[in-house]
Amino acid sequence: MTDLSQMAALGFNSVRLPISWSLLEPQRGMFSTAYLDRVAQIVDWARSLRMYVIVDLHQNAFSHFVGASDSTVDLAYDSGAPEWATFTDGFSSHVAAGQRELNPAVLQATTNFWYDRDGIQDEYIAALAFVARRFRDDSVVAGYGIYNEPLLGWNLPPGFEDLLLFPFYRRAIDAITGAHDGLPCWSGFFMPASCGYRDLGVGDRRHLIFVDTGLLREVTDFPTHLGLPISSYPNVVLAMHAYTHIYTIDALAGQKAANATYPWGGYDQSYAFAERESRAMDAALFVSEFGNAPPDDDLILKAQLEEQEKHRTGFAFWPWKETSGGAWGMFAPPSPEASSGCLRVSRERMLARVYPRLSADPGLTFHYDPSDGRFTLRAQSRAGDPTTTVYVPRQVTGQVSSDGAVHLVISDEPDGSRLVLATPTGGEFVVAVSPALLSLAGC
Repeated sequence: MTDLSQMAALGFNSVRLPISWSLLEPQRGMFSTAYLDRVAQIVDWARSLRMYVIVDLHQNAFSHFVGASDSTVDLAYDSGAPEWATFTDGFSSHVAAGQRELNPAVLQATTNFWYDRDGIQDEYIAALAFVARRFRDDSVVAGYGIYNEPLLGWNLPPGFEDLLLFPFYRRAIDAITGAHDGLPCWSGFFMPASCGYRDLGVGDRRHLIFVDTGLLREVTDFPTHLGLPISSYPNVVLAMHAYTHIYTIDALAGQKAANATYPWGGYDQSYAFAERESRAMDAALFVSEFGNAPPDDDLILKAQLEEQEKHRTGFAFWPWKETSGGAWGMFAPPSPEASSGCLRVSRERMLARVYPRLSADPGLTFHYDPSDGRFTLRAQSRAGDPTTTVYVPRQVTGQVSSDGAVHLVISDEPDGSRLVLATPTGGEFVVAVSPALLSLAGC
């Protein structure tokens, strides 16, 4: 509860909650109600803070159970599939180039999943349905992330994405929504791309479905699939991970962000392509992960946030807190074993920001300056349009003003934040916050 309260105090109105298949279904066909009860508890905490939860079926390097043939493998960083669903077929578990995914055992186990070895993909879809059934009528749950950072295995793009990954997404959507988009097919072993999936009786037609792009897109900042709709279900969200200069080709080649020669289109390359991809897929766009080392905040974090403003997309910052010696979180832990610590001032300055939460104008523009808290939003409206809502965090102390065809009501919230309710009267309008000294709590 403390973590969620801290998030809300910085202005976050959603949390991406990673859950593990291995804990959800530790034995084949046996789903853990106790684990899901814990998830439900977190959802209830979020409800009390007026936050949304994105329940994310998370994995990294496929599974904690891929084994370790030598010291290059640290299984503490591998998670996802249970032991009974991890088929490495005797491949050595050895990490190349310091990248946990470049491991023959991981690649083989992942490939077996995409080809539904022994029906394990069916079990995964059943686990997703188990979660969706629990939260079908819960509006605090915004939706479900189906699969985090899908790895190709031994496959190649675009065949992987178009023949394996996106058809898998369509089957998962069929199963929990009853969309019936694919062809009727067998299950329990490999299903061709045209195959749909039977309705598992969940009947969830309300929640968002977040579909990650293939992991290779994260490396190239370039589409690695055909831009086509994957489902008739209307609530699909393309979930991009924005790690330009961190996991992209230039970083893997040892270049520094300040003088990198790739991506050729800069930070905007990933976002501009993603916006086109999402439109072609008839999907919304969301940045479900981005982050960087704190010393790069003025370069990388600042640029990422500016792209998100430009393309009007929401985001989930990664990570919140961390252990095991990590150094990316919102807080600076006093030791590698600790997860809490001092709130990093650069993170508070950048991420506790003014932003629009609701608007009827899909073409509105806005910009927040983290150096002094100034903010400007410009929008078009018609009389009778819904209210535009702008969130002003406690840290921002400037005066709120407006211009043009709008009537403002400012609500002072118990946590010190302000909600600006801008009711349009027809025509162009502006909502602004003046520059002022920020009130930062970090140390």
